[in-house]
Amino acid sequence: MHTSSNSTLSSLAAERELFFLGVLAMEMAMELEDDLFFADLSKQISLLIMDDDDEDPSVSFQVLHHTQPLISCKTVSSTFVA
Repeated sequence: MHTSSNSTLSSLAAERELFFLGVLAMEMAMELEDDLFFADLSKQISLLIMDDDDEDPSVSFQVLHHTQPLISCKTVSSTFVA
């Protein structure tokens, strides 16, 4: 009976070790996935910044200057007036 309890304990210890190794592997995979996500995000932000630097500022200002507002003052005032 004594050898049976020892084998049961060693079996439980092995299962627990495998469980923790699995958890550790999942955590490492999630960290790697996060690292890849943020590396890609950083790359995209850098590309957007470089694209903005390449544009002619006068063209950007003209486009912004000629756009219409999304909401007019009349719309806002008529919405809130009872």
